[in-house]
Amino acid sequence: MVLCQGGEAAAVPAAGGKEPEVPLSREDGAGQPCLCPAAGMEAAGAEERRVCGCCSGLSWPRCCKAPGTKKKAACPGLGLFYTVLSAFLFSVASLFLKKIEDVHSVEVSAFRCVFQMAFVLPGLIYYKTGFLGPKGKRIFLFFRGFLGSSAMILLYYAFQVMPLADATVITFSSPVFTSLLAWIFLKEKYSIWDLLFTLFAITGVVLIARPPFLFGSNVTGIEGSYTDHLKGTIAAITSTVSAALTFVILRKYSEK
Repeated sequence: MVLCQGGEAAAVPAAGGKEPEVPLSREDGAGQPCLCPAAGMEAAGAEERRVCGCCSGLSWPRCCKAPGTKKKAACPGLGLFYTVLSAFLFSVASLFLKKIEDVHSVEVSAFRCVFQMAFVLPGLIYYKTGFLGPKGKRIFLFFRGFLGSSAMILLYYAFQVMPLADATVITFSSPVFTSLLAWIFLKEKYSIWDLLFTLFAITGVVLIARPPFLFGSNVTGIEGSYTDHLKGTIAAITSTVSAALTFVILRKYSEK
């Protein structure tokens, strides 16, 4: 047998064909000793598998790593690559969306969700995570789904009724709203530089929206009617704030 100590497996030698009684230095959350089968002694049948209580309930040998095993270091630039790739794919998707302006934004969102579920469903089945999440965290998942869906529909609407570049600029102001909301709800640090960039972002949004009380009633350089442009601006801002709220909820969810 192997006695799990500090996340590692410590072998207990057998004497006289019987396992000696060893003082247990660690117990799991239920007060039971945490024992895992020794290396090379894994049971053949699935019903005979033992579960380690101190290693997230995973069956051996995935639960306890061999002593001295070092975790493989992640590629430092991998996250940046994924970020750039995501921004590129998002821009391409926005370009295609501009080509189907006659399709309602709700229908476009539904079509996207079908493909999204096709990608997500195999992962849910493979990892056996369930569809509703843990009971204590379902409220966070509900609001995250509601705000995320609202942000997506409003964003698609903004792309259809206003210039693509203007809608994209407003959308990319989401990080400054995220930092502000994280300071309000998560009590994260909010420096004077964050405040300065937030003011810059709001100023840019105002310049894109060109409200009549600042630019007059005869606003030039706008594609289509000014009413549609204003509706698109409001939709893009609301979408940006909703997306920022989803990031805050995800952070709060991960802390629970």
